[in-house]
Amino acid sequence: MHLVFLGRLSHEKGVHHLLEALTLVPQSVTATIIGDGPLEKKLKDYAQRLGVAARVAFVGRKSDLELSREILKGHAVVVPSSVPEVFGLVMVEAMSLGRPVLAFNHGAASEIITPAKTGWLVEPTSEDLAHGIKEILHQKAKLPTMNRAALSELKHYQYRNYMPKLLALYESLAKQK
Repeated sequence: MHLVFLGRLSHEKGVHHLLEALTLVPQSVTATIIGDGPLEKKLKDYAQRLGVAARVAFVGRKSDLELSREILKGHAVVVPSSVPEVFGLVMVEAMSLGRPVLAFNHGAASEIITPAKTGWLVEPTSEDLAHGIKEILHQKAKLPTMNRAALSELKHYQYRNYMPKLLALYESLAKQK
């Protein structure tokens, strides 16, 4: 099974949790890390120390088309952010390509992901992330259904559906002043 992470390689994005989780799951689980940032070298060294470097590909920053290709190579996208995200763009991007998301259960993740339908939510620890990866392994036969569900859920974030709600919110806030 292959997982994909995309984002800035900084502490708050939680790549270290993914690397630690890989030590707790079967060797058949691999990951591609897409992105760059201040912790790139430290994370590569950490993967070496943990003994998972052979199972992890750090591929750097990618163009939009290359990014889409990398996401589609994975069975799921992992979002292990240590800090709650206000809006999980990576989650929506993954779902737009029909990929379920494994994320920490805080911030926007709980509003974007429907557990067991469009992805998995776990507590923000490396051990719980490993448990989530094992869930994906056990539910691998269900992935095609989850891929379709992820695409279907995306309709909530399409401009024609999202913008009227946002404008209505702004108008109601403006009337309160």
